[in-house]
Amino acid sequence: MYEGKLLRDKLISGHVCLGIFNSSSDPCIAELLCGSGLDFMIIDAEHGALNIETVQANIMAAKGSDTVPLVRVPSQDDVFIKRVLDAGAGGILVPQVRSVEEVQRAVSACLYPPEGVRGVGPRRASNYFRDLAKCISTANECVVVLAQIENADAISAIEQICKVSRLDGVIPGPSDLSTSM
Repeated sequence: MYEGKLLRDKLISGHVCLGIFNSSSDPCIAELLCGSGLDFMIIDAEHGALNIETVQANIMAAKGSDTVPLVRVPSQDDVFIKRVLDAGAGGILVPQVRSVEEVQRAVSACLYPPEGVRGVGPRRASNYFRDLAKCISTANECVVVLAQIENADAISAIEQICKVSRLDGVIPGPSDLSTSM
């Protein structure tokens, strides 16, 4: 089910969490990385040459490890966000956020009603619907939602962005951020 709960609890308690980006389409690389004791692995579907099938294969490679698979989605597209969460990702990293409203939309896309707008269809996340009720009842408290700060506009709004309800953290994007500044 949602493996993000432990990671989310660590983030909320202020624990330092270590992770790595993975843009490889080879699930063996993901499996290798997840055996290294990291808290999370961010599967890069923004810049990596990954489609939903390779993202899912990388998520599956993390199963059985203590490393939570997160996905940097290509954009703030709620359909892609829903698909990676349905595939079993423990959470998402939304790139290129510039405003509080964009972060609120991304958070909403990750959560089931009434907290959000996510549609129900969590294939892998619900153990192929065998644990659907438990999955839906716990998903909103387990999924990790991160925003990537990569624009000067986001820096101007960083205090308000960090106060968005149910946002678990922000990650800087130094290359894009320095270019925009």
